[in-house]
Amino acid sequence: MESTRRIRHSRVAYISNSNTSKPPILHARECTPAIVHEFELAFANYCTIKDVAEEKQTKTLIGCFRDHRITDVLSDLEERKTLLAGTVSAFMQQIRSIVLQPGWEDDHRITMTVRRHTQSESFFTFANTIRSMNSLLVNTDSHLSDECLRSHLESAMCRDLLDDYRADPIAKAVDTTKLSLWLHEVKHIDDARLRGYLRMKAAVDEVERKLNKRLVPAGGENNGTAKRPRVDGPSNSSAGNSSTKRCPPLTEEEKKILDANQGCRLPFQTTHRSSDKTCPFPCADPYVPVTQKFVDAFRKGKGKENAPTAPPAAAAVVDHNYVAAVFPDIEDPNDSSGTADGDLSGRNMSFPYKTPHLFGTFLMEGPAVEFPISVRALIDDGSHLVLITPELVDRLDLRR
Repeated sequence: MESTRRIRHSRVAYISNSNTSKPPILHARECTPAIVHEFELAFANYCTIKDVAEEKQTKTLIGCFRDHRITDVLSDLEERKTLLAGTVSAFMQQIRSIVLQPGWEDDHRITMTVRRHTQSESFFTFANTIRSMNSLLVNTDSHLSDECLRSHLESAMCRDLLDDYRADPIAKAVDTTKLSLWLHEVKHIDDARLRGYLRMKAAVDEVERKLNKRLVPAGGENNGTAKRPRVDGPSNSSAGNSSTKRCPPLTEEEKKILDANQGCRLPFQTTHRSSDKTCPFPCADPYVPVTQKFVDAFRKGKGKENAPTAPPAAAAVVDHNYVAAVFPDIEDPNDSSGTADGDLSGRNMSFPYKTPHLFGTFLMEGPAVEFPISVRALIDDGSHLVLITPELVDRLDLRR
């Protein structure tokens, strides 16, 4: 009862007496092609169950409408005689022209024909959707026969299914008038294609998941971007009233010195390198402010006896994990770093030009594997050689 109330208060037309004991009644609301088609089926079922003679069906149909647009037309005696003299199909065509929007047939036909089967969709589900849309065009010029519907479904296949379908002689040999049998044959081909697609998608998703897991450090830590702790902030120990001394924030001058000398802003360790993965916060007790004098002394190997036990990381500026290094030319030295007498021993060597190694995760195929496997490789588009481990070559069965 509650569902009936909701239907009657909606803006869409509804049908009552759809249990075939009485003729169905179409009530006045906004009509759609689906509602009119449902009413037509309900009336046909009623006539079949009640054994209504064909010549009496149009007379029974006249009393099945509560829409003023239809009753106004039926009130015209000449129009009523014309409808009574015709068939139920002609009667329903007149009803559609009254209650549906102008041009609904073309709009529905275009919506049906432009739809295409996608790679991730089951073809059997797609075909049933097209068939249900085509059923709304019954008794119209746009309704497709089974043969035309099969041609449309063939043209709407995704590319992978179309290639497999063309290579299967059994499905193409099915009689064009037996649409249901043809759909079941195509369904077997599509099921195999869909299983391979899902396996491939799962493999790609697994590679992306592992790649994202490498990019995000364990525990949610973000190396090099963690916030600096407050000075003399409260401790999380059980004492409650105790405090832990923390390093003070870097000054603007210290930041400039660290950036200019390729130092790391987070830790203060003598042996630290800017490319290290772990950057723990240092202890504040041996902390000494960063100065340019200390950096110069560390670079030249001087002042080790005067250096603090835990100096800042600005001194550690050389990264030995580089790809290429550019040094001054001995025959054409940098005059600004040399002496007037031409002595090369007093000249300062420039720091190596370095770039980090770029790694990526890729998918590789080979004759020995059914699906691509994930590999981690060094990206170097300037290399004329590609080095692959013998184990990977044997696994993929690549030609040596």
